[in-house]
Amino acid sequence: VQTCALPISLTIEKVWLFPALPGAVWPLVSHTDHVTRMMDLPPLKFAVASSPDASRLLTVTGDLGGTSVEYDESPFVWVENRYHTVERSYRKGWVRHLRLHISLEPVESGTQVRLEARITPWDGWRHVFDKPFARGLLKHHDLGYERLIRGFSTGGADPAARSEEHTSELQSQFRI
Repeated sequence: VQTCALPISLTIEKVWLFPALPGAVWPLVSHTDHVTRMMDLPPLKFAVASSPDASRLLTVTGDLGGTSVEYDESPFVWVENRYHTVERSYRKGWVRHLRLHISLEPVESGTQVRLEARITPWDGWRHVFDKPFARGLLKHHDLGYERLIRGFSTGGADPAARSEEHTSELQSQFRI
C-alpha cells in the first residue's frame, strides 16, 4: 500500500478597520504592488506571460526576506469594492502555493478589510511554518495596512500611503 503525504498549509487571517467607505478603500487594497511598497518590501519585477489554457499570467521575480522568489500569478478574481482573490504558484522560494483573499465589508465606522492567506510550503520548508513565522508575515501586512489607514485618518497626510504618484498609478491601472 502506497501512501501520499499531502502538503501542509498554513492559513492566516487578519482584520483591519479603515475609516472610509469600501469605494474609497478598494483602489488602495486591491493594488497589490502598492500594498507591497507600503509593507517596505523590495520591488518585484513583473512580466506578462500566457498559460497553456491561453489565460494571461504575470511572472514575478524578486527577493523577499533574503530569499529569491519566482512565481506565476493568475488573473485576479474580484468584485469591485467587495473582494479580490489571487493565486500564486511558485517556482523559487520557500512557498509552493499562495492564495490571498481580501474582502471589504461596510461597517458603521467605515470598512472592515479581512485578509485570508493560505500558504503551502515546499516540502523542505515545512519547519518554518510556525507561529513566529505567521507573526512575521503579519507584521509586514500590518505595516502596509496601517500606513494606508493613517492616510485616511489624517486626510492623506501620510505621504507613503497617499502620494500623487501612487494615486495617478492607481487611476491608470484601475481607470478611476
